[in-house]
Amino acid sequence: MHLEAFLKQWSLSLRCLKDIPEKHDAFRYFDKSEIGNRGICNAILCNPSGALKHFPYFCDAVAEFKTAKPELEKIFQSIMVTFRDSIGAQWSKYYAAFPEDLRRDLTNRFGL
Repeated sequence: MHLEAFLKQWSLSLRCLKDIPEKHDAFRYFDKSEIGNRGICNAILCNPSGALKHFPYFCDAVAEFKTAKPELEKIFQSIMVTFRDSIGAQWSKYYAAFPEDLRRDLTNRFGL
């Protein structure tokens, strides 16, 4: 399945989930049998262009995850930087289309 096909719905679902241990796992792994390098975060890191259409939804889910473990917070930081760098000169225009409060949260948290 392609990242673009499920990223929006996945992000909307995770955005509404309370900050519980299972939320951490949901960002890291698709399911417990796939522990390793198959989580949604790694999928985005490996294929930023596959997340282009729905990346703002992913960012919103990340912004709502206030109690991420330090290891996951580092992964989020890496995703934000990798995604920004993959867009290059178009980043400013792309990022400007995000809702203002989301941009503020991401900028404060990740220095975007």
